[in-house]
Amino acid sequence: MNETLSFIRENTKKGLSIPPTALMMSGIENQPLEYRTLPSAIVAFRRSMTAMELIDTIHSLNRCALELFDGLVDILGKCDGCDEQCNLTEENNFGYVFLPDELREQAGIPAGAKVTVMPDQDTGTVTVMQADYEHDLSDVPSVLMQLLKYRGVCLETLECLLMDEDIVYGE
Repeated sequence: MNETLSFIRENTKKGLSIPPTALMMSGIENQPLEYRTLPSAIVAFRRSMTAMELIDTIHSLNRCALELFDGLVDILGKCDGCDEQCNLTEENNFGYVFLPDELREQAGIPAGAKVTVMPDQDTGTVTVMQADYEHDLSDVPSVLMQLLKYRGVCLETLECLLMDEDIVYGE
């Protein structure tokens, strides 16, 4: 089946139920199902599949991922050279500061926490401290970062959305 539909269901104390119509439309009604838990998603598919059914499932999941990716690209918009931030690369760690574990421990900064710097031009010093955000461009998997760069999106916009933890899909 080439058509996809979205269903909105609330996750309740009793759990999540899949509408019979959704099961019927996907062709998995009355079939033993396998569930895969992913960060921010659950995927259900037939427990046993022929080669063609597996190919159809893989193709459908790829189309779904591409639709989500295209939605993100639309939100980010095209880069118009808005800032030098757009020229940062993984090779230079996007300009982020990384501290050795020993220095983190001495400063009381938890392992894995993001750090930021505050320059003081008057004294010529730089203060390194724990950042007040959890995610930045360094958290984007490299394969997705390459695709985003190829699509010419504004990485500065992505950086802001990651740091601010803004909702970009759904309500």
